[in-house]
Amino acid sequence: MGFGGTDAPQVPPESISLYGYKRVAGDIKELAKQLGASRIILGGHDWGGAIVYRVALWYPDFVTHLFSVCTPYWVPSKDYKPLEELVKTRLPNFKYQLQLASGEIEKAISSREQIKQFLNGLYGGRGPNGEVGFIPEQGVLLQNLPKLKPTRLLGEKELDYYADQYARNGLHGTLNWYRNREVNFEEELSLEKTTIDIPVLFIQATRDGALPPFMSVNMDKSLPHLTRKEVDANHWALWEAPEKVNGIIKEWLEGVVFGGKSVIGLQTALFLQEAGYKTTIVAKHLPGDLDVDYASPWAGAHWRTHAAAHEKELCQWDAETYEYWKEVVAKEKTGNKPVDKLAGLKVGLGLPPKSEREEPTDEIAQGATSLWWRDVVLDLAVIPRSELPEGVHYGVVFTSFCVNVPKYLQYLLNTFTAAGGKVIRQDLPTDKGFGAALTAAEVAAGDRVHAFINATGLGARKLLGDEKMFPTRGQTVLVRGEASGAMTRVGKGYVAYCIPRPGSGTTIVGGTKQAGDWNGTVDKETTRTILSRAKVLSPELVNERGELEVVSEQVGFRPSREGGPRVELEVVDGKTIIHSYGHSGAGYQNSVGSAGKVLRLFEEHQRRLDRSAKL
Repeated sequence: MGFGGTDAPQVPPESISLYGYKRVAGDIKELAKQLGASRIILGGHDWGGAIVYRVALWYPDFVTHLFSVCTPYWVPSKDYKPLEELVKTRLPNFKYQLQLASGEIEKAISSREQIKQFLNGLYGGRGPNGEVGFIPEQGVLLQNLPKLKPTRLLGEKELDYYADQYARNGLHGTLNWYRNREVNFEEELSLEKTTIDIPVLFIQATRDGALPPFMSVNMDKSLPHLTRKEVDANHWALWEAPEKVNGIIKEWLEGVVFGGKSVIGLQTALFLQEAGYKTTIVAKHLPGDLDVDYASPWAGAHWRTHAAAHEKELCQWDAETYEYWKEVVAKEKTGNKPVDKLAGLKVGLGLPPKSEREEPTDEIAQGATSLWWRDVVLDLAVIPRSELPEGVHYGVVFTSFCVNVPKYLQYLLNTFTAAGGKVIRQDLPTDKGFGAALTAAEVAAGDRVHAFINATGLGARKLLGDEKMFPTRGQTVLVRGEASGAMTRVGKGYVAYCIPRPGSGTTIVGGTKQAGDWNGTVDKETTRTILSRAKVLSPELVNERGELEVVSEQVGFRPSREGGPRVELEVVDGKTIIHSYGHSGAGYQNSVGSAGKVLRLFEEHQRRLDRSAKL
């Protein structure tokens, strides 16, 4: 509001709240909605930098990551202090804001030429004797503006464009941003939370006179996932050091946003560390990251085996995971906190997954007695034919687990580090061969490595040249509300499911299993099909308008492999490597059993080395 092609309502008679943070945050959310985006990454500079934090505060489920150039995060206060008081006591660098809010500037600067001189002064234009047009501790030096030579930060065309845009409505709308402090204060009193728990990048300009470095000193207290960077520049860092700023943003996006370690890697690292082996995770991705190549966060995770009866090892892994999760939940039940507050898991009591099949299969030919896992799960029962939907051939209900994926991944990571595990975020080279990646990992770990665990998922295709690896594209939708049970229906050429994420107030609905499909873009028609089927499976999620409230849509690539997962040990050039990848969509239910095998392989190998050393 008040900038570029937006409206610039006059205040008064209009309310200054039109220029408030809350209103602008709502406008940004609506704009994203109109563009078809349900969740966004948001960045800004100057006032834009201030706004990105506020959008995250007002709509915490809407912004996944944010970055701000120059503008630090100011925690909403419970006590209002007039700007005059702040300038006298703590922020003399904000004296210019008093001038901009006073009305003096818009009275003195009204024509397009005057606006161009004003902008030229703000962007650092200088006079023949070194005169400047702006000093934060004083404000705009009106008498100097006509003397200034063109700024070196903007070309003539850019400056003309800016002048044209501001001249549309004059400076009144823009300067109202310096008059909204009190309305922002009043509206933000209703905020329940003032910490921002998503990943945040802050780039400090070290020579910024308007927003000097001392203003960002305590940001870490309210931004637990803060990344700090700095550039040698003034307030106009985007113009003065564009390559440096863009490089920092690019590195952050690639390393933090488009990146977590998989559930397979985390569970394996945890088992090794708990067994007494000093373990270091070196990974580009960690819990909280979002990327199509990192399928773990997108999963609608629950225990529902994918293994056929003849796949004995996969059956064993799934069974071991079920037992392990039972133990985790039992331990948490004896504590003071609800289970899902720590681990993100709930026992299926009250969450009975149904598996409904339209077509007969070998697995269900003899009813429940044909199911290899009938003695693994609790409370297995066949659904009477009279209770099955029309067209459904067979159905069972049993007590199982649903996983609040973000919490569970964080739980594994927290448990690992609490046990003494070390985590290093680093993107290992993939274009110089597997040996180069191992060397880089060893250097990053900073210690002698006895064994490398390769849990690179789809990355193994490029890193190892494993042509058996392929993506299985999965598109899912996160919707508001927790389904009363985890529902799965398998039909001709499709699978539909609704899997609640315990304690989150959301449910993952899906989905697709498209082998070999590298398309990471959300398909809107697929989303409509997913939502239509979900309404039938879990009607309790439907709102009063007869719709499901969409929180986000996403695509993830399951790391699939011809012939199944590769979990085996090999020695290459004297280096012990245990591979653990290719678990496809069974990563969660495989995770404990697979990690247990890795631990056994490592310990058996160590025993062989010990025996050889004694000979």
